[in-house]
Amino acid sequence: MAYQESLKERMTLVGTIDPASLTAATAKYSDVVDMKYHARALISVLMGSATTTKMAATALTINVFECTSAGTAASTAIASATITRAQTTANTGQQVVLEVKDTDLGSVHAAYNRYFKVGVTPGTSAVQGSVVIFGTDSRYSKASSNDLSTVTID
Repeated sequence: MAYQESLKERMTLVGTIDPASLTAATAKYSDVVDMKYHARALISVLMGSATTTKMAATALTINVFECTSAGTAASTAIASATITRAQTTANTGQQVVLEVKDTDLGSVHAAYNRYFKVGVTPGTSAVQGSVVIFGTDSRYSKASSNDLSTVTID
């Protein structure tokens, strides 16, 4: 029987923005993520539900920036998305998932080729939000029977 690694062996928590009230028109950034040991990163962004009747409609803009190890970011995002909260009495939370590949880094700015960070910016109203970033496919993971290098051909 082949060894099958568990999902927790294939994914590592590499960055977050803790659940918080995000101030209107003010960017908040995640930890800097080092892609040295990862081929891909999965970014999950959650925007909280409206808790007050007729909360103002607003958007949450998500940008992924290449950056230095110190967090100095490039000016152009390599990936972006927007979640829009409608003005309603029963608004549910919304989510968006983005993926970054190690080959994406350095594609916009050659000087930034290893690190990235995620920025979230609410529109004209404050929102509740959080970000979780997982690094996947470690370049140096254990071999499994599904790897070409471990397959025996009789």
